[in-house]
Order: sequence, then structure tokens, then C-alpha cells
Amino acid sequence: MGNGAQTLLGEEVVDVGAAALAAAFERRGHDALDGALTIGDLDGADLDTLDRLAAVGREMVTTMVQQVLGQPTRTARRVSAALTRLERCASVEELMRMVPGEFGVAGDFDRVLVSTVEGSHWVPRTWWARDAKRPQDRAIVASLQGSRMSLAGGMVEAEVVRRRSTAHVRDMNASLRPWAPFAEIAGSASYIAAPVIVDDRVAGLLHVDAAVSERALGDTDVALVSRFADGIGVLQEALAFRESLDDQVRRIQEALADASAAVTGTLAGPTRISGGRAAPARPRGAEPLMIPGAPQRPEDKLTARERDVFDLLVAGATNSQIADRLTVSETTVKSHVQHILRKLHASNRSQVIAQYLRAAERGGVA
Repeated sequence: MGNGAQTLLGEEVVDVGAAALAAAFERRGHDALDGALTIGDLDGADLDTLDRLAAVGREMVTTMVQQVLGQPTRTARRVSAALTRLERCASVEELMRMVPGEFGVAGDFDRVLVSTVEGSHWVPRTWWARDAKRPQDRAIVASLQGSRMSLAGGMVEAEVVRRRSTAHVRDMNASLRPWAPFAEIAGSASYIAAPVIVDDRVAGLLHVDAAVSERALGDTDVALVSRFADGIGVLQEALAFRESLDDQVRRIQEALADASAAVTGTLAGPTRISGGRAAPARPRGAEPLMIPGAPQRPEDKLTARERDVFDLLVAGATNSQIADRLTVSETTVKSHVQHILRKLHASNRSQVIAQYLRAAERGGVA
């Protein structure tokens, strides 16, 4: 609220005080304090009384303006700071975990619930209570375990999702059915439910109440919850985009590593120059000629470069050690290892080593 609005509010309070002062003088036998009354009509004692009342009035006005205007401003600043802290979350999962506590403390609420909307149901995800040890709050947590509520017609939450607007439930016996845990378990007289909108769809719900502290929820709280839910939607959308982008980058890196491994395996080994012409490159450890009936070694299924990795792998070398030995990146080594596991139908390095040892026992290792 700007200075002009504060001035108007102060003037209104002063007017109320003047009216009360006029009534007091009338009870003392004086005329009403209107335009007909002049200072000359008052004696010294009356003037002292008027001065004291005026000073008290000014102090009351200042205190009231600070209380009425200051608290919402402080709360809004705390909520803004909470959103700033939530911007540091690295994933949507972390965001959903941090939201209830941050908003509960910043907004001065007693309980906060964050849910996701999945098709025709809404599913509670994270819960925060100012006093989590209270039996009622423990009962709520127990009722939330594995719960999945239908967005059936006639429910407050169904209307919040359908209208995409915040609802303030003041009367638990109203025509729309409120959420049972708040109404029946917590004994809350009212609560606020707001939609969390992501990518132009309602992706979640934000519930709050202040029943424990017996603080009445008002229009300021409704606006605060609505704006905070909007902010969470923006943060969730940004995090989802970042996670999608990171996944695409990872896939591209894997594809490039596979391509690099394929090219490295094809071009491995020196190229000899003879008679002025380049002789074709002979890959190291050329593919052996398979003799029918002869035992097959596990590495016979691998490319030349993969056999290099295989030899070091069965010797017990780590990916980092293999990378240093072959002068390649660790990402390339990981790609080779994955190819080896897939070709040998193995789930892990231990199974690869076991295959190697079994082949050795059968005489399949030279």
C-alpha cells in the first residue's frame, strides 16, 4: 500500500477518534466538537485533556497503521525469499519436498500439503505441520499413506482443478465437499486450496490451513497462496525443461561415444607405407579364423578395440585405469564396456570375468 493510501487510512482513524472525543465532551456537558466550538469555549483543564487525547490518538494511529499494513508486507517478503531459495532446487522431486516447509514458515500457516494431479485423481506427495507430533497431524499423515483421491464432482478440489482458481473453504458443511482429513481429522474450520499450473495444465494442488494457531484465514492469505502456487508452477516448469534438456544432452553424449568407439575400432592400428602407396590398415588382433568344433573364446565376439578393453577388464582394471592405459576418455571406456556386456549377454563385469575363466578351463584361451 502506498503512502497516499496510508494517509487516507490514518485520516479515517483520526475521524473515528474525533467522533469519540466529541461524544466524550458531550457527556461532560459541552457542545459537540463541530465548527461552532472554538478554543475560547474550553478552559485550561479541557485543553490539557484535549492535548493528551490528541497525542494518544496520534500514537494509536501510528501503531494501527504499522500493524495493519506492516504484517502483510513482511509476510509477502518472507514468501518471496522462500521462492528465491526454492529456485536453487536441482530437480522437481527436490522442489516438491522443500515447498511445504518453506511456505508454511514464510506464510505463517500451520499445515501445508503438496499434491500432484494425475488424470482424474489427485495424489498427496509431501506434508508439513508446524507441530508434527500432534495426534491429529499424525493421523493425517497416516491417512495420506498410499492415498489417491478421485476428482469427483461436488468436491472442492474438483472445482479448483476445473476452474483453475483458488478456493477458500470457510464452511465445512457447504454444498461442495471439503477434503476429509482437514474437516474430520484436523477439525479445521477452513482451509485454502490452490492449483499449481505447469505447461497450461493443472499439475498439482497446494493446501494450507491455520487451525492450530486459530488464525482466521482471510483474502490476503488467499491471494498469497494463489501467487505462491503460481510461482511453484513456474519453477516446476523450468526444472522439468532443464531435466529434459539434461536427458537429451546425455543421450547425445552416449551416441557420440558409440560413434567414436565404432570409428576407433575400425581405424585401430598403424598404416604402413609401401612402394609409395598406403597399405590397408590391419586392425590389431585381427579376427581369428574360426575352426568348426573349436572352443570359442568370449573375446572372439568383440572388435579389436573392445578386446583391448576386455583384456584390461578381466585383469581387474577400473574404467579410469583402462582410460589411462588406452589414452581415451573414461566416457569412451564406459561405452566399450556396455558393448562388451551386451555382446557377451552379461549383466556386469563379474559375469564377463566368469565367462573368461570358464573359457580358460575349457582350453578356449590361448
